[in-house]
Amino acid sequence: MLKLNVILEKNHAVHNTETTYFDSYIDLGCTDYPDTQNKTGLEDVKPLPLVYQNNYFIDKSSGGKVHAKKLYRPSTRNDLNFTPAEKSRIHSCINNFKSDWKKGQSDFWDGDEQYIRRTHHKYLIPGDNVMIEVGGNVGEDAQYYLDTYKPKHYIMLEPLKLLYRKLQQRFKNYTNAITYNVGLGKRNEKFMIKMEGNIGDASSPFFGSGEGTCSLKVINAIDFFSALGVGNFMVDLITINCEGCEYDLLETILSTDLVYHFKHIQFGTHPTLKNLADPVRRYCQIQERLSRTHKLTYQYKFTWETWKLKDI
Repeated sequence: MLKLNVILEKNHAVHNTETTYFDSYIDLGCTDYPDTQNKTGLEDVKPLPLVYQNNYFIDKSSGGKVHAKKLYRPSTRNDLNFTPAEKSRIHSCINNFKSDWKKGQSDFWDGDEQYIRRTHHKYLIPGDNVMIEVGGNVGEDAQYYLDTYKPKHYIMLEPLKLLYRKLQQRFKNYTNAITYNVGLGKRNEKFMIKMEGNIGDASSPFFGSGEGTCSLKVINAIDFFSALGVGNFMVDLITINCEGCEYDLLETILSTDLVYHFKHIQFGTHPTLKNLADPVRRYCQIQERLSRTHKLTYQYKFTWETWKLKDI
């Protein structure tokens, strides 16, 4: 994968206050201008719905009352090693991948079964829930969630600029919806990728199709959630469908005590993407780590599933 600044250097991009010039190698519809491509994307993230003052935050979200608390800072967990029993289950999970993945795919994509990812979440209280969607895509899932569960705050992340702009237009009249033009992972990175699927809705840096003309930014997940204020409030549902980023994202969440602030974690899994490192083993390890803090509410193995925080 070719990094964004390399592409821009190759194309000798020139930017001034009136006009930006690129040659045909850069697709203006899906890349950043030079004056924004050096930003991480974290600069635009605002706390929700909190106002920070020194080392405290003020919650003004309920009836005008003001509550001061210490600002939450995620801590690295010290229980990341696997027990012998967990190692044994990981080994079995890896060995059963082919049959489990085939069954998961067959069952999930059978008729309308796939829509369980939308209809499953009847526990959400309309008007009083916080949702985060990683991989907003064209907004089909978001449309259902917004209209059905009426979240108080709905955060969408979509790193591909073409799709991000479509999401902004589609949900411009939803005052409870906020869209960020970034993806989430273990570190801040910038890539140039090829458009895949219909209008780019299957694009991913993990496809292995080579460098392309569309820019994609990924930022450290812990930095994003901290900037948003997660930890000072609970996220009722995070739903993740990001063409391979789920591995880095879930591993990052599970490495800190931030995991205790997600009541429900739903994700789609993409274990066959060419550029993913050891996806089957990582999925099986994620299963074991998630089971320490959460319990399954539905699962199509290696395909789609939701986990609920224990003791809620």
